[in-house]
Amino acid sequence: MTWERGNVIQALLISILSFATALPDACSCESYAQSLNEALLSTSTLLEGTIKEKIEAGKKRYIHHTKFVVNSAWKGAYEAGDIFTIGSPSGSICDFDFGEVGTSYLIYTFDGQQGEKFERASVCSRTQMSKEFQALSDIK
Repeated sequence: MTWERGNVIQALLISILSFATALPDACSCESYAQSLNEALLSTSTLLEGTIKEKIEAGKKRYIHHTKFVVNSAWKGAYEAGDIFTIGSPSGSICDFDFGEVGTSYLIYTFDGQQGEKFERASVCSRTQMSKEFQALSDIK
């Protein structure tokens, strides 16, 4: 009886491990630029902005929009004072999850998927809170 029980447990473990290893990676960052120069070339917009508003919208797909006031812009069609919107489909674990209203970020974006009218920021990009960017720039 112990031998049969051991075989059942072993079969269950093998099944579970086989299933777990067959799952695709949820978010792969392998295709993202590694160097700063590559990141600058591949991003559509590079700016620093402060979150003005977070909006949940969308009928077919649940979409989160985050509106920023642009503080500084280095690449793209925006200038200081402009309003900039980033969109993110709900449940997309590759999109950057921006914090609370009033928080500032250094943002690297890419164009949204076909038909989307907003840009997106990825967890794989160099997007980060501005205070973290400032801390890095203070290191000499």
